[in-house]
Amino acid sequence: MYNNNIYVVVDSTGLLSHTCVLGERAVVYGDNGVEEFEPLDEFNKMRVPWELVYVIFCNLVVADLSFEDFTQEFYDGYDGDDRSVGKDGWWTYKDVSGGFNLSEDNRGRREREVQRYRDAGHI
Repeated sequence: MYNNNIYVVVDSTGLLSHTCVLGERAVVYGDNGVEEFEPLDEFNKMRVPWELVYVIFCNLVVADLSFEDFTQEFYDGYDGDDRSVGKDGWWTYKDVSGGFNLSEDNRGRREREVQRYRDAGHI
């Protein structure tokens, strides 16, 4: 099943900082008497470097990882409340680029490909 609740936005801040906004529609699972997931009129979002957004997007859609797997435990503005809700839906991205299980050869291939896109001006 394809998850159409995930989106990517490049805004003016992202153009300057080479980042984009990766977001998802917030849902509740089995909370408050709900037996299945129920979409909310709220969104979780975080600012992510361009070169990592595709990997995170794929992991959210295919690998069954959650949005929180890619965020810091304490988001910007954390006030001690439940971690499940970031301030105004904003979360702080946790760098996991060093944590991917890539061989040295594949890590080099990835870096060369990212550099090729940078040289071409795509990122």
